[in-house]
Amino acid sequence: MIQTPIKLVILTGASASGKTTISKRIAAKAAPFISCLYFDSIGVPLPEQMIAEFGSGENWQRAKTFGWIKRIQEEFLSKGKLVLFDGQMASPLFLKHARPPKSPTVKRSWLIVMMSRESRLRINRRQPELADARMMDWARFLRNEADADSILKLDTTRSSIEECVFEILGVFVV
Repeated sequence: MIQTPIKLVILTGASASGKTTISKRIAAKAAPFISCLYFDSIGVPLPEQMIAEFGSGENWQRAKTFGWIKRIQEEFLSKGKLVLFDGQMASPLFLKHARPPKSPTVKRSWLIVMMSRESRLRINRRQPELADARMMDWARFLRNEADADSILKLDTTRSSIEECVFEILGVFVV
């Protein structure tokens, strides 16, 4: 059975999981065939601003995620373009709302990036303050969410950047 190529791959995971490094490498190799978009390109306001404008950081993330969903659908998927979206957001929002038209199952349109981020934050990036319990809980939440939704996972802990890039590019042509 010949399957339709995947139109949307979403890299999600906690800080320092390798999302942006991988997606920038894909952008360098696959542009203009794959449009690479970055959630963080819209900027992240201070927590006080998120609370003042949206009531909480979670509400800000939800509103911005829906904005991205709309943009991806209208500007890319509706025109048959392939999209790689790099963002640190909870997957149920996309699973429920970003179903690419005429695509195979949404679960095959997903990729979650995960890795042992604590050592990378403490040693490689020299940002030990980001390896606090709250952020480690967020990383664990994203991994558990992927397991619960049977989302394809890519463990960047044991793979090189090039191996990850190769695997992700392969998802687009399945």
